[in-house]
Amino acid sequence: MSPPDSSGSSLSKRRRTVEGSCWPCKQRRVKCDLQKPCCRRCINSDTQDCSYDKVLLRWKKRPAKPVPQPQPRLSQEHSLNGLDLALNERKAIDYFRARLWPLFSTLPEPCPPPVALALRSQPVLQALCVFAEEHRALQTKESPKPSLSKRRLQCLSAIRTHLGGGVPEGNALSALLVAVLLLYFLEGYVNCTNDGASTHCHFAGLLAIINTLGGFQAAWTSSDRAFERALQPTYPTPDNPTESQASEHATKTLPQLTVEASLSLIIAFQHAALIYLYSAIHNIPAKHFLVQQHVKACLDCIQGMDPRTKAQNCALFPLYVAGAHSLDESQRAYISETLDTIHKNLQFESVASVSATLDTLWQSSHSPTGWVDSFKDTATCTLVI
Repeated sequence: MSPPDSSGSSLSKRRRTVEGSCWPCKQRRVKCDLQKPCCRRCINSDTQDCSYDKVLLRWKKRPAKPVPQPQPRLSQEHSLNGLDLALNERKAIDYFRARLWPLFSTLPEPCPPPVALALRSQPVLQALCVFAEEHRALQTKESPKPSLSKRRLQCLSAIRTHLGGGVPEGNALSALLVAVLLLYFLEGYVNCTNDGASTHCHFAGLLAIINTLGGFQAAWTSSDRAFERALQPTYPTPDNPTESQASEHATKTLPQLTVEASLSLIIAFQHAALIYLYSAIHNIPAKHFLVQQHVKACLDCIQGMDPRTKAQNCALFPLYVAGAHSLDESQRAYISETLDTIHKNLQFESVASVSATLDTLWQSSHSPTGWVDSFKDTATCTLVI
């Protein structure tokens, strides 16, 4: 028996494989009937943009093999200011500079972050990276990686090594002060609700380093005299804004609003100090009019801050004190709303801890007997500033 002629079959096979399909059939993963200008499958499916490309799409029976993507290595080096850094360190520094550092200032353009110091000091670099990565994990609601605990232990070990070799020089000791301060903020703001938080230990270390430097007066070499003058007692509270004041408020620039909000923040702290004076020192009950007038004045100052200035983010302590002594439901609702806004801006666990404590105080069955009793339910490692 002679073999069949394969010319016809080869032509038909070539016709099925070389000619392709229109784009809609390719997207729907159906075999096109190759009818031009519009295939019948697209007509039946009411597809309007049935078109054939110049290069026909070929149907392949064998799926393409996936090309493995190279995994990024943490040890990959990237340069920053002429120095080689690992990829995770570079990402942590970028996150700290863009997201975390602006939270510590109310200015539209804050001062430069201590990145240059971190590139010169290994403890500062490790503390900065741990702080940034812990805050990023808290913001994305992810569980911290085990490598963060190892890096944190390495940072503490580096600090102990520098301190164990005798008293370091002034510049090295100042760098260690910044490293411990970053760890103090990390424990007090981010990890305050964890069982292993060591805010008090870092605070004791800060005091020891400051005393070695000669005290606060010597450690604070660049004193802001204008800020110190603004701390002088000022008791009048801002009036309720009228329509003319509201229009004037809308035309003010952001630097002007920042100055006014900073002054309101200082006055709010002064009212919180007076609440402490009446409640803790003189043991006056919260329902007394002397306490309530400063509660109202403190909340009025905070309410008058423009939200664009970020000054409310620094009013956590006045909100905490005024909220613990507030008796009016409308005031409590405003405090809860403001704390929620601050928590969305900062993503700090300390704000959530304050909100939980105030919710406990506002329960009808709870009747505080004094200043200490009002704040005893707060997490012991919570940092409230």
